[in-house]
Amino acid sequence: MDVAPFLALTRPLVIGLVLVCLGTGCDQTPVGPNHLSLPAPIRADLPFTYRAKMNRFWTADAIETFDGDQLHFVVVEGVAAVPRHSNVGREARQWLQGCCDRGELDVEVIAYDDFKRELGHVGALDEHGARVNVGLELLRRGYAWFDRSEGDYADEYRAAEATAREQAVGLWVDPSPIPPWEIWEQQQEELRAMVR
Repeated sequence: MDVAPFLALTRPLVIGLVLVCLGTGCDQTPVGPNHLSLPAPIRADLPFTYRAKMNRFWTADAIETFDGDQLHFVVVEGVAAVPRHSNVGREARQWLQGCCDRGELDVEVIAYDDFKRELGHVGALDEHGARVNVGLELLRRGYAWFDRSEGDYADEYRAAEATAREQAVGLWVDPSPIPPWEIWEQQQEELRAMVR
């Protein structure tokens, strides 16, 4: 029996249930939208950019923003953040929260993922007031892995991860950290085993 279609359909439900069981699933109380806010519609005119405020974030590479009365669910292209409840994950969220507190985010949407989330590049103000590429900074600080995609900033991302490894910062303090995609694959295998 092929369980792939079943897993594809139930994954958002399982993720939602897990988030409900864990509480809100995020670190902040939403500051802008309310129950009347609508998710931003899917647009065909890719790429496009917009300016938004951060509403909340799930991990350092998955954030919810709003502009006016529309919610945007954004995944930072090219990076896979460390788990949110790890020490490095907490540091990453604190750094990102600081960036978001300093001003609006610039979001360039380049695609949509399988869950209709916006995939793109996010710009924010760092602690020095400079506009930075969030994905690149996450890698430089050792808060994320380069996901090996060949996007717009692949060379810079690859170099930033290599430098963080050499300097043993963030997740690279651990000599053999486990990338999140290996954890996800293991979880998928466990789900498949439960369905069989």
